[in-house]
Amino acid sequence: MTITQIILAVLLFIQASCITSDKKGNKNSISSNDSCKAMLASFNYPDDLNRLDTLNYICQDSFLQVSALKKDLKVVPLFSDRNYMLLNYDFRTKLLYDKRNGLNFCFKRSVDYDSFNKESIYSIYVLDKNKMPLYLIEQLPFETETNIAKLYYDDRYPQLYGYVVKRKTGKQPMIKDLSYADIVEISKELLNEEYILTNKFISYETPHFKTKSLWTDN
Repeated sequence: MTITQIILAVLLFIQASCITSDKKGNKNSISSNDSCKAMLASFNYPDDLNRLDTLNYICQDSFLQVSALKKDLKVVPLFSDRNYMLLNYDFRTKLLYDKRNGLNFCFKRSVDYDSFNKESIYSIYVLDKNKMPLYLIEQLPFETETNIAKLYYDDRYPQLYGYVVKRKTGKQPMIKDLSYADIVEISKELLNEEYILTNKFISYETPHFKTKSLWTDN
């Protein structure tokens, strides 16, 4: 073997070592290809709202979605795999895209708590693909029951408004008792309009919430 061949062999070995090292170093960060791994088989509500960012995984094919949302809504990506995407808006507002069920949610918690838990979460928004609220499941701290409202963006009133809906099952949920399976089930009922629309009116007062997401209100 000539000196030139020996040098070439050494260079090829070094290059291969660098590639292997780089793949190992990026194991827990951004995916190196466009294929999302399934890091999460199911969503553990509400604990996963607090812990998913510690997994340090955002798959590459989520970047375009996240970039658009970050520009329009000022959200920060925390986690994204094949099944779920978690975004942060502020210290008490997080958005979840359930890719398995094709559902978008926003969870808001009280400022009186340090984390997302069943006591602190008082609002769950069911969103459209542009992150605008379609329905609101809410129990404010001073209220004794949970309301579900269908939101309207038409010109009937200058401000965003809604009407309370009742489940056809007759069982109204308490937001503090909801599991993630309950949230998915109720959301699918709402999106399929499987409910009773009441005449209980709710006004959200500020006109700009017709074009800006209500969950941005703090």
